[in-house]
Amino acid sequence: MKPAVWAAVCGAVRDELDVRLMLDYLLRCRQEGRIQGIVFSTWEGELEKEPGIEQLLKSNSITIVKTHPMDHVIGSIRTSAVNYWRQAMQLQRAIDVIPSDAIVLKTRTDRAMPATRRLITMLADDNPLPLVEDVKQHEGLEAFPAVFTHQVAAFRPRTNRAFQFSDFAFMGYSRDLRVMLHFNVSEFYFSRYL
Repeated sequence: MKPAVWAAVCGAVRDELDVRLMLDYLLRCRQEGRIQGIVFSTWEGELEKEPGIEQLLKSNSITIVKTHPMDHVIGSIRTSAVNYWRQAMQLQRAIDVIPSDAIVLKTRTDRAMPATRRLITMLADDNPLPLVEDVKQHEGLEAFPAVFTHQVAAFRPRTNRAFQFSDFAFMGYSRDLRVMLHFNVSEFYFSRYL
C-alpha cells in the first residue's frame, strides 16, 4: 500500500495569483487522489493581506498553520542564514500536523510550480523515494553513511553553507525531513574502520 502524500505549502503571501495557481493545482491533485492532504504554513498576518486566500483555504478544508513572525528572535543576530531559519520553521510547523508516516511534498507559495509538477509526476512511480540502503547496495556504496531512510527528491538543491540545503520544492518522507531539520552531526561521521 502506498503511503499518504501531503503537500506543505510554505511561505509568505506575496502575490495572490501565484498562491491561487499553486492551490488550484494542488486541489486538483487532491481531487484526483494523487495527494491526500494540503497544509498551508505561513506567518501570522499574511492571510490578512489577501482575505480571499484564507477563504479559499477554509472552504477547501486545507489545514492552516500560522506562525508568529520570528523577527524579534533574529533582530540582532549576525548571520546570513535567516531565510533558512524562516523556511525551516514553516516546514517544521507543517510537518507537525502531517501524519508521521506520510510523504511530504514541500513547496512554496510562489516560484515553485515547475518543480511541484515534476514531483507530483514522480508519484506515479511504484517507488518514487527508494530506501537509501537499497540504493547504496545497488550503486556499490555500502560503506557510505546513510542519514535518511528513503531518498529525498530535489531537482536543484543548493548548499550555501555546511548542512544548509535549500530548494523551491522537494519531497521526502516526514521522518526524513525531520532529520533534515534536526540533524545530529554524529550521523554524518564515517565509521572509524574506513
